[in-house]
Amino acid sequence: MELYVDDQERLGQANPHSSIGSLHMRRDQLNMAEVSFIRAQELYAEVRNRLGAAKIDKLRGNIYLRRNELDAAEELFTRALQQYTEVQNQGGMADCFLLLGRLWLCKRKPEEAYEALSQALTIWEEIGDDRSIAETQQAFGDLYLQKAQLDDAESYLNLALNIYSTKVTSRRDEALTYRSIGELHLLRSHFEESERAFRRALELDIAASSRLGQGMSYRGLGGMFLKKGDVTAAESSCTNALRLFNEIEDYQATQCLLELGKVWFVQGAIDESEALDYKLPRHRWDASEQVSSSKDKDPSAVS
Repeated sequence: MELYVDDQERLGQANPHSSIGSLHMRRDQLNMAEVSFIRAQELYAEVRNRLGAAKIDKLRGNIYLRRNELDAAEELFTRALQQYTEVQNQGGMADCFLLLGRLWLCKRKPEEAYEALSQALTIWEEIGDDRSIAETQQAFGDLYLQKAQLDDAESYLNLALNIYSTKVTSRRDEALTYRSIGELHLLRSHFEESERAFRRALELDIAASSRLGQGMSYRGLGGMFLKKGDVTAAESSCTNALRLFNEIEDYQATQCLLELGKVWFVQGAIDESEALDYKLPRHRWDASEQVSSSKDKDPSAVS
C-alpha cells in the first residue's frame, strides 16, 4: 500500500511538470520546457508509466524539431511511437505519425512523409478528430508544395481551412495553413493573394500570442516582397522576423540574415561577397549587429 501511495505521489508530481513544460512551449520558451519535460520523464520512469513516458518523448521530440535537430527528434518520435503502439493508444500513434511526417518533410524525404501522414490521417478519420484531421491535411498541403504539385496542395489546404472555418477553432494551426497558402500563391507568382494569406496568418499569430508564428509570417512576407521586387517592404518584414526569432532564440534567425543579405545587396548597401557571408551561422548577438552595420553603410535603409 505504501509503494502504491509513493507511486501515486510521483505520478501526481509528473503530470504538473508535463503541463508546465507544455505551457513553456506555447510561450516559445524551449529551454524551460525541456527542463520540465526531463523532470516529468524521470518521474514517469520511476513509476513505469509508459503512456506518460511516450508523451514526454513526443513533446521533447517536438522541441528538437523546433530547433531543427532532426536526428534527435526522429529518435524520440520513433521511441514514442513504439510505446504508443505497445499500449494500442491510437491518438498517440497518430500524433507521432503526423510529427514524423513533418520531420520527413524537413529532411526532404517526400515518400517517407507521405507514408507517415497517410497513417496519421487514417487514424484521425477513424477517431473523428477534426482538428487533427485539419493539421494532417495542412501537412499534406506542404508535402505537395514541396513536390511542386500545386493543385493537389491547394486542395488539401482548402480542406483544412474549411474545417477551421466550420468545425474547430485553432488560431495557430489556421495561421500555419494560411502561411502554406501564401507559399502556394508565391510559387504561382500571385503576389496579391500571397500577401493577403501571409497577412491573415500574421493576424492569427498575433491573436494567439505566437512569436514563432509571427516571425514565420513576417518571413513569408519578406520573401514575397523580395520576389516582387519591393526591397523596402522586404527589409521591413525580414527585420521584424529577425527580431522575433532572436527573442525566442530560433534557428531561423540565421536564414533571415541570409534573406536580409540579399535585400541589402539589391539595395547596394553591401557587396556580393558580404551578401554571401550571411549564409554563415552566427550567434544571436551578431544578428542585431549585422542589421545595425548594414544601415550604417546605407543611410537610406528603412527601419
